[in-house]
Parts: sequence; structure tokens; C-alpha cells
Amino acid sequence: MKHVPLGSRPRFVKISSTLLALSLGVSLLAAPTPAKPGLPQNLGNGLYNLVQGFYNPSSLKTTGAIVPDDRALAITDNRGRILVNIFMDGRVSIAQVKESMQVLGNMTVTAESDRYRAGVIEAFVPLNKIADLARTKGVNSVVMVPKPVNDVGATTSQGVVQHRVDQIPGIDGAGITVAALSDSYNTTGGPISAATDIGTGDLPGVGNPLGNTQPVVVLQDFVGGADEGRAMLQIVHDLAPKAKLCFATANLGEVTFGNFIRALADPAQACNADVIVDDIIYFDEPFFSDGIVAQAVDDVANGVSFPGKKVPYFSSAGNRPPTMAYFSDFRLVPVAGATAGTNINLAGVDPALYAGGFHDFDPGAGVDIAQNISITTSGTITFQWDDPFDATPPVLGATFLSTNGTLTTTAPTASFTFSGTAGQGVSFFTDTDTTNGNGNPDLTLTLLDPSGRQIAFADNGTNPETLFSLLPTTGTYTIVVGGFLGATGDFVLTGQEATATPRITSDFNLLFFDAAGNFMFAQADNNLANNRPIELRGVRVTGTRTIQLVIARANTPAPVPTPASKIRYVWFTSGSPQEYFSYSTPVTFGHNSANGANGVAAYSPFRPFIPEDFTSTGPVTMYFDANNNRLATPEVRLKPDVAAMDGANTTFFTADTSRDTDTFPNFFGTSAAAPHAAAIAALVLQANGGTGSVTPTQMRTVLQRSAFPHDLDPYFARASVSAAGTKITLSASADNSTTGQNDVNALRVSVTGSGSLQSLSLGAQGGNTTGGNVITGSTPGLVFDVRTTSAAAFPFTLGPLTGLTASNITASFANQAPAPSVTNQFFVLNLSITPGAFTGGKSFNFGIDRDEQRSAFSPPTGTTTNGGSADLLGAGVLIPEGTIVPGGATVTGTLTGGTPFSGVFVNRIGAGYSLLDGFGFINAQAAVNAPLPPP
Repeated sequence: MKHVPLGSRPRFVKISSTLLALSLGVSLLAAPTPAKPGLPQNLGNGLYNLVQGFYNPSSLKTTGAIVPDDRALAITDNRGRILVNIFMDGRVSIAQVKESMQVLGNMTVTAESDRYRAGVIEAFVPLNKIADLARTKGVNSVVMVPKPVNDVGATTSQGVVQHRVDQIPGIDGAGITVAALSDSYNTTGGPISAATDIGTGDLPGVGNPLGNTQPVVVLQDFVGGADEGRAMLQIVHDLAPKAKLCFATANLGEVTFGNFIRALADPAQACNADVIVDDIIYFDEPFFSDGIVAQAVDDVANGVSFPGKKVPYFSSAGNRPPTMAYFSDFRLVPVAGATAGTNINLAGVDPALYAGGFHDFDPGAGVDIAQNISITTSGTITFQWDDPFDATPPVLGATFLSTNGTLTTTAPTASFTFSGTAGQGVSFFTDTDTTNGNGNPDLTLTLLDPSGRQIAFADNGTNPETLFSLLPTTGTYTIVVGGFLGATGDFVLTGQEATATPRITSDFNLLFFDAAGNFMFAQADNNLANNRPIELRGVRVTGTRTIQLVIARANTPAPVPTPASKIRYVWFTSGSPQEYFSYSTPVTFGHNSANGANGVAAYSPFRPFIPEDFTSTGPVTMYFDANNNRLATPEVRLKPDVAAMDGANTTFFTADTSRDTDTFPNFFGTSAAAPHAAAIAALVLQANGGTGSVTPTQMRTVLQRSAFPHDLDPYFARASVSAAGTKITLSASADNSTTGQNDVNALRVSVTGSGSLQSLSLGAQGGNTTGGNVITGSTPGLVFDVRTTSAAAFPFTLGPLTGLTASNITASFANQAPAPSVTNQFFVLNLSITPGAFTGGKSFNFGIDRDEQRSAFSPPTGTTTNGGSADLLGAGVLIPEGTIVPGGATVTGTLTGGTPFSGVFVNRIGAGYSLLDGFGFINAQAAVNAPLPPP
């Protein structure tokens, strides 16, 4: 074990004792040296960067083609103050911390809750007060509240017909109350206001011409939103016009969000909702456990908040496809030799940031610590790992040591002994003593076992300091108070018995490099100090840029408790891995994945009636219970739960699409899908007797069982043909994004058996079976776009080959697509293989752009729509009919010797769970008429 001299502040201390992983504030690694001495380390979500930049503006990188963008993530008020969450440590009450905040001054509390961990306060705080606030007694950590994200997509829909609501006359939501949480309801000041909507019959209220005169109940609005909440309520009103509607903002932080969830459900308040829906996600909601908002959702869904009342809850699943995310086991690469095979230059990177090694992105035999990421204009990454979230300090017991002292240049440390027993938990607290005006400005704590060996060290960068440890043996221990860099002055010290609580084990950091391997900047919160297993960073670029992401670990955790072993990130706005990605990576997270919530995926309203390519995938795996205890067996939640239509016409939100015949703006994304599902839930409640007649569990089952048949293996299709003892398999894996379009591994050809493959033809005209333009008539089929001069195309490109060389394979195209398709778009891809070369056990991958064939579409000529999803190669489902349209892209060819074969691409269509759209697209008619399952 490396011994750290008393009073020193190590950049890295490798500690082998299993006890130290339980230590509170143990400095396995400090964060980068702050520009302002004494800057507290218990700041999170990039708040450290903002505070550091406030005191030292030169530390902020603000120019260049690629720069961090922390300020863009912050919520500020009109006085420039930052919205933060202040997590309690349980040593004093919330009321006492609020009193301390009043003394500090210039802070405004917006919400508080004693239902999450040891308590949390949400407040606007000026940057120059945050350091003092973080040092305040009773404060565990202070983290920036990032701006919420409204889950809006890029296409449109009409939900009443698609969900077959028009087939259930007499069921209109009467007697049911639906509440929505979003950004705002009526604050944009635009030409179309809530009053305008009431007058045209698009919202209920006094003056509604259709007799729906009960006003919308607004608990609190938010100035500065886009009135997306009003658009959501328009959708609900379309499907359930007689339902009472309510609204509350979710834009003031997660504590406010959670409090309003409970307030909307409260039978004693004005709303008293029967169904609640939202379309908000916060960047820092936990991936591996239930956070503030998720716990509020479970409270109202399970009847915890209001016994006897259980409220079905719906939330947007998210608008980030699997190609904007990453999920992996942590694969350790030791520091020595880690950059081999890459252009990564670690010069200029503080070695403390990667002292615990790197993550290997390559799941194969190779090693690669850098992943290429493409970003256009801006992107935000939220990166997390499976450690306890917002870990609370240990529970304190009897005091066994209470003293004070003075450190001087001649006596730079002070030692105190105490008797301890094996397995005993102890906690020490030291702070400056200003009684005599000679307080020590910066203290450290060191714990020595009976043999004099150091077993714990605490220095979080500023006073006060706290250290927790489990004692390994019985005997006399020593606690040593020191001053950082020889700091002198008076101090106080308290020692108490303590009960261990789950603690964070690992301190991960994100290192950003440019395409040439030059270091740009890091995101490196001190996670051991702020007790949050998350790194959050905004990145702003000029144009489209490729950056290299390196995931580093600052410390080497002890084996007990179980160290973090899962890492996961999601990009927002833009940010797509160009390597080491998967079309099945789980993306959806946060409160939409709570057990009490129904996460809602989105379906395109237009042919070919497949899920939107941006809808976020599941499932979700939880590793911790509500009290931060690691689960013996991780809990897998089948999220999202259901799917609904996006793109309903609204009066103002957001813009019209050329894909329908009217000029009303269309509301798109899972933000629009969620209120469709919530409105159908209101209809189900009414049909079964009204308020409280259907429990949340029954509601989920009814909606899932109502769903139309759907593709159970999304983004995948396969054609498998056997002839003359030889099996030829052509498989496709791709989504409808640009990533899928340009993926050289999108299609794979393999052979098993005794023969060899000589020719293969893929006929795309048989694909896209439910395709065609909804305005001008059906034109099913796919075309291959082989242009080499268009960014919208991707020519035939070989990927990895097994047992073959590129010279063995020749591609050509046939059957030119008719106008208005552009030149170099074909229905048939022909592959010729060197005779005898392609035998059993060999394979090759390739990519080629596939587009939907359309007879007419805006612009009126030369247009096809991206059809890269592998699902378009097989059969599809018509909506609202719910019928399966057979067919698929064809596969024909010959074996060496002339034996022919033929087949068709197949999708696995049926009933059940899919990671893309849950249990499928809701059929409201079937749901309303279905018998209720047992409660």
C-alpha cells in the first residue's frame, strides 16, 4: 500500500483495502485541481465547470470548431441565477439548511421534498454563492438542474382514425379527468392562444362552441415554453372531448416535476386527475435506478401518495434511436500501452483522470479505447454507470470523540486515538473553528489502524471534511487532522458511530479528442464527492465534426462492495457513434421506465405504418432498489410499454407537413404519442364505470392486449433458402437513420453446407409492402440508390469478409426505377461470385442505400424517402385495419453447377413485446370493449 504523508493532497492513491470503498469522501482521486483554491468537489452535472469558470474565466474553452457547452444546459432565471438541486446529508433538517441559505442570501427556493433520499431542495442560486452553499452543514451535494427535454420528433400523424377511436361512438371521456405535464400551456404570446383554441372548439372552456365548457385547470404555467402542453391537451380533447383537462409545468426541475405529479393526483386539489401524462425527460434522470420523478410516478400509480387512489401514468419513451446510445460491460484497459493502435495523444491530459484505466470499446479480440462520434451543430451526452445514485451519508450514532485543536507550522498535524472493534462503522467530521478568529481554511483527515497503517484519507478540496470507514480489527485507532499544503489555524473534530449505507465506488471521466487524436477537454466531476454516477456534457461544433470519445476511470475500486461494471450513455440533439454501435441498444430511461409508468413509443401515421425511426428502444435494466441497495438479480423492465400515433393536427404546434392534405400544423414525436395513449386510457375508464374502475396494472394489460400485430424483431429481417444441401442466408440489420443507410454491415450473406454460391439477386420491388404515398395512391417497393455524388445515397460498399476477397464479388444493378425516381435508382441488385469461391462457412457484409419508391411526393420530382430500415424488406401491417400484408423483397440465385434457388425476406410479425414499440400500437376499439383482467 502506498502511504500518503499526513497533510498531503495526493493526485491519486491506489488503496487495496476493501474498507475504503465505503469511505465518505475518501480521496481515491481528486478532480482536476480547481482554479480557485478550496473550490468544493461535491458539485455535479457540470456545475463544477461553471463555478470554476466564474472564478477563472480563462479556464473555459469558448472558441474553436469543437467546444464544451455547459452554460447551454443550465436553467437560469431573469437574474442569471442557476437552478440547482441541493441534496441533504441527513445531519440537519431541510428547514435548517433553508435557514442557512437565507443567511447566505440571494437564493430562491422553488421546491423541496423529503421523499427522496435524505431530502432535496430545488433553488435558484447565483454562481458566486454555490461554493459556500456546497460547504453548508447538512448539504451532501449541489448539482446543476439541466434543462428538460421535450420529446418532439420529426414527422406527423392523425390519431383518431389510426387508433379506431371513431369506431367507438358514445365513449367520449365523460366523467374522467386527464392531466398533462409539459413545458407550458399558454405563455408564448403567439397569435393562437388558449382562448383562441377554446373559441374554435379545440380546447374546452367557457365559450367552446361544442358545449365542452369546463375550463382547463392550470396549477402552474411556465413563461418561456413553447406551449407544448396545450398541444398535448388538444390531442386528448380530440380523442376524449368530454374529459376534464388539467395542466402543470414540468420545466422547473425534477423536484417541482415530482411535486406536481402528486399535486395533480391529489383528491383534495382542483385537478384530482384520473390519468396523468407527460412528455419531459431530464438529462440526469438515473439509468440504473428510480430517481426523483420516477418515485413520484410510482407513488401515484401505486396509491402511496393517496391511499385508495391509483392513477394510470403515461410518458413519452423518447426520441433518440439506438444509434445515439451505447451500453456495455466495462472492459478495463490498463494505462500502460492503452493508446496502441490509436492516434490518441494523452499529452495535456491530467494523468489523475485516467489513473484507474480505460474502457475498451472493441468487444472482439482487439483493443480500442476511442470511439468515433459524429456531431452536427451541438450535442449533449449523459453518461452513467451502475453505482448508487445520490448516495446518502451513513446514519450517525453515538458521539465518541468531540474535540478541537490548532495546527501550526511547527505542529502541522494533530492526532487523536480511540478504541474500535472489528466491523464497527465510524464517521469523522472536521471543520474550521472561527471562535478565536484563527480558523484553518483547508483541512484533511487520515485514519490509521492499530499498526499505524493508513486505511482512509479524506480531502474533497474544501472544508468541512467527512470520513467514513468500517474498522478492520479491534484495537486502538488514530485519526489525524492535517492542513492542506501546510494550512494552519483552529479546527473542530467530531467522531461518531455510523451505520454503513450504499456508496458510490467508481469515478469515471469522459475525455474528448479531435479526429487527429489531440486532446480537447474533459468532463470530470469528482463523483466520489458529489455521490452521483453521472457525467453530463454539452458539446458545440461548427458544421458536422467527428470527435473521439475516451471513457476513463480515475480510481481503482476495492472489490467490496461490488464495483460498477456497466456503463451507458445517451446522446441528445445530435451525436451518433460511427463504430461500436447496435440497432438494439437500449435508450429509453428515467421516469418513463418506472414500474408505475407506461412508456409510449411513436408510430408514423403514413405508409408504411412502422414505428418512427427516432423512437427510443428498451428494455430497461435496474440494478438498485429505491433505497440504493444493489439487487441480487437485476430487474429487467419491458419498456417501452405500448405505442401510439404521433403527428396529430393542432392549431399552432409546430408546422404543417406536406404528407397530409390540410394546412394545419402537425405535432410529432413521442410527445404526441403519449397523450394519444392517455386519452385512450380515459375512454377505457369511462367504458368500465368511470373514475377508479381500472387499476394502472389492469390498464397496462388492456392496452397491451389490444395492440395490432407488429414486428417482433425490429430493424432485422432475414431470407433463408436451401438448395442441393446448401443453405444461403441473407440477413439485414439497420434502422431508418443515416447511420443505417451508410452501414457497411447492414446486409450479410453467408453459406453453410456442401455447395458454393455463384450468383445472388436481391429484388427490392417486393419490399415496403404497406408503402406508397398516402395522398396520391399506393406505390409499394424499394429502390437501390447507387449514386456516388449525393449525400442522400450510399453506393454498394463491401464490409468485413470471411474467407473471401473483394475480387471474388462483383455488383451490378438492373430494372431502372421509373420516373419520378432519379437516375441510378434500381429495383434489382445482382451479385456475381467467383465460381467455387463462396463455400460453406464463408460470409461477407455490405451496405447499399435503399429508399421507398413513391409515385409522387414533395418535392414533386426525383424523390424517394429513406427506406433503410430492415423491417421494410419483409411483410408489414396496415393501420387502422391491423391486417398483415404478405410479401417481401425477393432473393434468387444459383449455386455453382447451375442449381437455382429463390426465397423472400421475412419479418417476425405477431403479438408480444418488442424493444422498439413495446407490445405494439394501441387499438382503442379493442381496449374499450375488452373484459378487465383480474386486478
